[in-house]
Amino acid sequence: MENEEIVEMDEEAILEESDTTPQIEKDTPSKKSKKLKLKYRTTKNDIRYRGPLSYRSVRIIAWIFLILSQLSVLMKFAMKVSPDLVTSLNGPMQVFEFARTFPVPLFLLANFAFILQGKADFRKLLFFYGGVALVLYIAGIVLMSHFVMGFVYGVDPSTFDFANYNLVFGTAFVSIGNPSLYSLNIFIDLFLCALTYFFIHYHPKKYFQDKKLIFFRLMAFIPILYELGSIFIKYMTITGRMQIPYFVFFALTAKPPFMFVAFILIILVMKIQELSFIKRFKGEEALDDHLRTNAHSLKVSITIFWVFIASALLDLVALLAYAIGYTAIYSATEEEALNNLYAAIAYGYNIGLGESASLLLVAPIALLFSYSKKPKHPEYDKFIPIVAILIIIVVYIEGTFRILTYRFTQFVEWLSNLLHGGGL
Repeated sequence: MENEEIVEMDEEAILEESDTTPQIEKDTPSKKSKKLKLKYRTTKNDIRYRGPLSYRSVRIIAWIFLILSQLSVLMKFAMKVSPDLVTSLNGPMQVFEFARTFPVPLFLLANFAFILQGKADFRKLLFFYGGVALVLYIAGIVLMSHFVMGFVYGVDPSTFDFANYNLVFGTAFVSIGNPSLYSLNIFIDLFLCALTYFFIHYHPKKYFQDKKLIFFRLMAFIPILYELGSIFIKYMTITGRMQIPYFVFFALTAKPPFMFVAFILIILVMKIQELSFIKRFKGEEALDDHLRTNAHSLKVSITIFWVFIASALLDLVALLAYAIGYTAIYSATEEEALNNLYAAIAYGYNIGLGESASLLLVAPIALLFSYSKKPKHPEYDKFIPIVAILIIIVVYIEGTFRILTYRFTQFVEWLSNLLHGGGL
């Protein structure tokens, strides 16, 4: 009779009993406890599984892919300068081009751990991402203004026009058709993600109290509008309706739109789950206990897995819908329809549509990831981006040096063609 009563107990009863039963009984969960949903687990009836990957592991993998992806940028640049290199470099370029699909979603995945572990210290989080984004932005401006513009001036000082060449390079970077260039400053995206999470989850201690809290929550639209503004600028530029200077290009977001959608969806789903838990168990103490469990870590990973899958599929549907709509509006003949279909896919691809398909490859990694797993010696974390950025700088310096050394005449011809309206 006792066994039947235990089996019929609901989740809440199990949680209540776990506070009063002896320690030996707590360590031997009942059959009902084994079937208990992840979202109702506590430290007293937790699961054993914990993902082996911490945020540091995922970040290191992301940086490796980011470094490899920059090689595709240099190879594509070399093929633009010297078309005779296409045969030998196209194959390796495609391999390294594939690597660029991984850094942004992997950084996004690691970003959740960093945010969730440090959600009480939003100031530190925002200063870190905002600071790195600013450093990379300034580095891009210095690199272009001092080295590239200095070289252009040395090639043809009589026709040098800084303002005009500023627009030429900025527009060319957007139109080149290689989203890897955007990934040079993905910390803008991470800053926007952290800012969105801040406005949705943080509870102000001094301002925006009581009913005014809604105004603080509505500020989450600020990073969303920044994201939409970046998409608009990219689209207007690649369709030839706008020219932008390179100091605007370096401020554009890097990740595809639906990766930002995925981030927002995960935040909202987790917020709804937290509110549901608090409502069911009448308080935040039970929630704090639940947040310390392996069960919650796995639940977060499963949530990320399904949201990544859904966002990738929605992205492909959005790209297809845009291509079909564009073709239907601007095509009068079958020949125009085919050309416009190719153009629409290229336009959509350049603003990030279809790029979130990489989430399908990253989603399984989420199941091996534990946001709550803290690596040893967290003070080493700050050296990882420093080392990685230095490697990227060396890669660009060495790659550019090789191109200029062995293909200098062709580079001058290509640059002259670009600067005098010949395009890429």
